[in-house]
Amino acid sequence: MRLSLIITTYNWPEALRKVLDSVALQSIAPFEVIIADDGSDDVTRKLVEEYQSKLDCSLLHSWQEDKGYRLALSRNRGINMSSGDYIVFIDGDTILERHFIHDHMLAAEKGVFVQGRRAYLTEKTSKRLLGNEQMPHSLTSGIEHRDQALRLPFLPIKFKQTYKYSLNRGMGGHCAFWRNDAIKVNGYNNDFEGWGPEDLEFLQRMFFSGLICKKLRFTAACYHIYHNVNTKGFLKECVAIYNQTMQKKESFCERGINNASSSK
Repeated sequence: MRLSLIITTYNWPEALRKVLDSVALQSIAPFEVIIADDGSDDVTRKLVEEYQSKLDCSLLHSWQEDKGYRLALSRNRGINMSSGDYIVFIDGDTILERHFIHDHMLAAEKGVFVQGRRAYLTEKTSKRLLGNEQMPHSLTSGIEHRDQALRLPFLPIKFKQTYKYSLNRGMGGHCAFWRNDAIKVNGYNNDFEGWGPEDLEFLQRMFFSGLICKKLRFTAACYHIYHNVNTKGFLKECVAIYNQTMQKKESFCERGINNASSSK
């Protein structure tokens, strides 16, 4: 199985460097890494170029012009650029435990998409770790939701994963799915501009296409770096898009992967 790791980012190279360092330490390297960039400046471009020689896999950079918060479009462009069979999405502020890729390979299953979890680093701990070469672990001080930092491979599978037929919260910053399943629903909805539930809307369309969700626990651990909450100025419009999908039980969006390459 060829696993593509897609990392979303926007003008936070200090965090992205830490994330890429955690990718370099993986016990099993992904097939490829794609940086889905929503318009960062040249500092991020130079960082990606620097790490192209540091990873044991190809590192690609998908960039679009900065015209506001267009995460859905950026994600679709990352999917379009990918050539793996299976896709894992994380945000550019999410540090990976060293067996993260290995665990996702074990969790991949036909007819299923995966919803992961994250432990949350406090502001103080985040600043400290961004300033040195240390990586967080389950015993690191300053972790919220510490249970989500635990990797317990010896547990029976029934304690590490559950199957769900609905979600009330989607986490695009840690999810996984087969590439063909994403193409079937036309990926993320490009109509989402501004902060909103574009990730939950995408996963709900996965449900409506006939897939079920596997939720992970005690496996594929990762750590979210602290930052201020994004502005919610466009939330009303974005929620309206989500509500329409739910009301009509739509599995396909009109503006998605199919026009992500040409959209500006």
